[in-house]
Amino acid sequence: DSGTKIVSHKRTGMTIAPKDYTESDAIGVKTFEDMRNFFETEGINTNLWKTELNVDIKFNRAVLFRPWLWHHMGQHFGTDVNNSRLTHLIFLQPA
Repeated sequence: DSGTKIVSHKRTGMTIAPKDYTESDAIGVKTFEDMRNFFETEGINTNLWKTELNVDIKFNRAVLFRPWLWHHMGQHFGTDVNNSRLTHLIFLQPA
């Protein structure tokens, strides 16, 4: 199904991306190459992740969440720019 999914890593239980070396050790990441390998293997295998929350696709809906949460977009949809998902990334800072 399509939508924005907030997920957790089944093996480690992690719900957020590691913020330091201690946390990255939990997923076996010690170097940049380790992180690339993690994303190119475990990162794309949906069987290794548990969906914690799914926000269904709806026309004209804004979904805001903290970007360090593990997340993905689910199933692709649409055939062109007129009927496909549009994503606009913004970064907010405290005033």
